[in-house]
Amino acid sequence: MQCFYELQPLIWKFLTLRFSHKNLSHSLLFLGRETQFEIALDFAKFVFCNSENKPCNTCQDCLKVNAKTHPDLFILESDNKTIKIEMIRDLIKKAHSTPVRAEYKIFIIKDAKDFNLESANAFLKTLEEPPLDCFFILITESKENLLPTIVSRCFRIYFPYPDKLQLIKFIIKNYNLSEEEAKVLAKKSGYSLNKLRELKDKNLITQKKDVLKRAFSHQYKEFADREKLKKDLDVLISFLRDLIFYKLDLKEEIFNIDLNEYLQKISFSFKIENILKILETFFKIKEAQNNINLRLASLLVNEVLRWQS
Repeated sequence: MQCFYELQPLIWKFLTLRFSHKNLSHSLLFLGRETQFEIALDFAKFVFCNSENKPCNTCQDCLKVNAKTHPDLFILESDNKTIKIEMIRDLIKKAHSTPVRAEYKIFIIKDAKDFNLESANAFLKTLEEPPLDCFFILITESKENLLPTIVSRCFRIYFPYPDKLQLIKFIIKNYNLSEEEAKVLAKKSGYSLNKLRELKDKNLITQKKDVLKRAFSHQYKEFADREKLKKDLDVLISFLRDLIFYKLDLKEEIFNIDLNEYLQKISFSFKIENILKILETFFKIKEAQNNINLRLASLLVNEVLRWQS
């Protein structure tokens, strides 16, 4: 079981010590680009777990948090990028109920930036005077995303990117890799947990391979929507960038190490100057993605790859 708190040891020590001494704020604001949600879940396990070494990741409470089914854990996600007042009213009602299994209830608000004025104002009093058996954890990238009245009522904790050595240790432990393999993977991910997941996500690898298969066999049909256009262009641009590095024998710079077989297969069909022209066209399509006709975009992808190969 992955223990994400190992990636933020100082923050973890602060949270657990303060909680153990009963002087941790009940309204917390986790700021940063990654690991906040994972640490929030690990903290919930620490609070609910009754083992001597917490969190044990084997007891019913820990397993229920992992499955997000613990009756005293509430995860609030925005609806269509909005936290509505009805959602906050329901949260407040639950906050004033009695815990089911544990001594405390924990509320994690994943998309705190999505408060609107009405829902934020409805939450202020509860956030300022939270019930003693509740912890509220708000998650967002930057405090500028929130109303000052929300920020002022929370204890702020800033999450840096994981330390490089900590991330390498995490990879070795959780992905069963050698130290050298872990160093390579950490570098490819830019020492980012989110990028690391992308590289190890088998479904994502399959999706990328499907994009490449359709693109290089010139079988692109009309894009389903603009989000699909954006994602596919990102895959193709990233792959073509790696193709240049492959042809220049700069393999240590390749990001999509999971697509190495495709790089080998396709590298002989493209000259570097042609790859650069394709990239230029794809960047232009990407710039126009909000306005371009989706059928035209698919035709361009097919044709550009055909006449440059």
